[in-house]
Amino acid sequence: MLAIDLAAFLLAGYLALLIRDNFDFSYNHFESMGPYIGFSFVAGLLFFPILGINRSLWRYSTFGDFLRIGAASLLVVLAATTLTFAFNRLEGLARAIPLGRLGRPDDYPGMIAFLLSDEAGFVT
Repeated sequence: MLAIDLAAFLLAGYLALLIRDNFDFSYNHFESMGPYIGFSFVAGLLFFPILGINRSLWRYSTFGDFLRIGAASLLVVLAATTLTFAFNRLEGLARAIPLGRLGRPDDYPGMIAFLLSDEAGFVT
């Protein structure tokens, strides 16, 4: 049951992304959708069983069930969006830093000594 629910969820997400991007069927577009679809799968695999979301619930539902379905949908979309952002944006972070790399633990003593010295008087 969970496999069918996840497959339907991923298909809906994939089709929603195609509609959002005006049915762009290019290879680059499919490649850029990969992390979002992958993270959606992982988030759905985690949150659907926790909140008890399955196809039988959709058939016999009450208001409380709709709240659980809404919560699961929100959690899955937020988790997938956040993880996709981190995956796509943070990989190029080191290139955007003037040093060309992220800080290491051995960088901190020199930085602290400089900030405490008189030479750092003009640093704002």
